[in-house]
Amino acid sequence: MAKFCSQCGKPLSPDAKFCDACGAKVDSTVNLSKEPITEIPNAPVSNRRVPDNGIVENFFKRDGRLNRLRYFKRSLVVGLIMMICLMAIFIMDVNALGQLSTFGILVAKAVAIIWQVPIYCLMVRRLQDIDRDEKLAQIYVAISIATVIFTDYNLSAADDQSPIKIILSLVGTVIALYVFFCPGTKGANQYGEDPLA
Repeated sequence: MAKFCSQCGKPLSPDAKFCDACGAKVDSTVNLSKEPITEIPNAPVSNRRVPDNGIVENFFKRDGRLNRLRYFKRSLVVGLIMMICLMAIFIMDVNALGQLSTFGILVAKAVAIIWQVPIYCLMVRRLQDIDRDEKLAQIYVAISIATVIFTDYNLSAADDQSPIKIILSLVGTVIALYVFFCPGTKGANQYGEDPLA
């Protein structure tokens, strides 16, 4: 098999220590093609969407656009898991009168507040698809946390609908509907490539 200079590409004799044409030292690795080795410039990195893998990327990542269908599916999963956790707390802690203990109420509220983290992350990514920043997600989560704090988790308690609670619920609902139904930006925007591309 013929040997070629790694600098100029000229043929080398089998026992050569230096290239006869350019004088370069012969390396232990030899270019077997007749063309000289040239540096390949860094190829442009593709901006295509990379699918999310794992729980952290699917539910706790705050960058990268998320289209409506993926947002709906992931929000549904988060909501179902939260409901299962809350039902388990009620089943384990409720007494005969349909009341939770103080500890049960605190645990239920803690679970509902902790569950706002994936909701916030998903909403931020959906807003990025709409080419909006995360302010609406911050408002929505603040409303949700306030609602959780002021909600009585006892089944037997009368549901008081104070005007403030009604207004907060309406504002939260409007934000949630806007985020879900507003179509994403066609093509790339400041937050990345179109997730449907």
